[in-house]
Amino acid sequence: PAAVCLPRGPAPSAPPWRRFASAAPSPGGEAAAAAAPAEPAAPLTVEERLAKLEKTTAELQAKVVEVEKKASRKGALMQMVTQYGAPFALWYATVWLSTWAGIYLLLEMELVSWQESLKPLFTSMGMEETMSKIDPATGNVLLAFLVNECIEPIRFPLVLASVAPVAKACRALRSGGAAAGATGAGAAAAGS
Repeated sequence: PAAVCLPRGPAPSAPPWRRFASAAPSPGGEAAAAAAPAEPAAPLTVEERLAKLEKTTAELQAKVVEVEKKASRKGALMQMVTQYGAPFALWYATVWLSTWAGIYLLLEMELVSWQESLKPLFTSMGMEETMSKIDPATGNVLLAFLVNECIEPIRFPLVLASVAPVAKACRALRSGGAAAGATGAGAAAAGS
């Protein structure tokens, strides 16, 4: 049988990887050791601590202002939706549907023909059979949707610019209609 050699003396208190951790060089090397203060720094006076805190507070306030500016730029759309709510959503949906319907009607009435426009593209790609299998009505719906989405960069800024006057006009119509209805109801009650 093989003899087992055990170390004599007390068992080490730390695992081997920890015993030599203090002997390992620091990441900064000797420069970091030289830069570290050998003696603890003298305590700061109240005025020095106050000045340091005021400086830190001013830096943090500047950062808060900068973050708020970035947030206000990025949150302009959400602010618009929050401010106008349902009128914004309805106006956007109305404009989107009207542009889609206009493009679809142009295609359906064959004022613009997608088959004539895209036939050379399908032919060059060797897809003449695919072209003949596509239902014209389905092709019109899909092409109207795709073109409508391509118009989005133009449509969305126009919706944003026009939502305020449209919402104001809707509010005026609603309040004017309610006032006229109340006046008419009051006149009808007085007449009977």
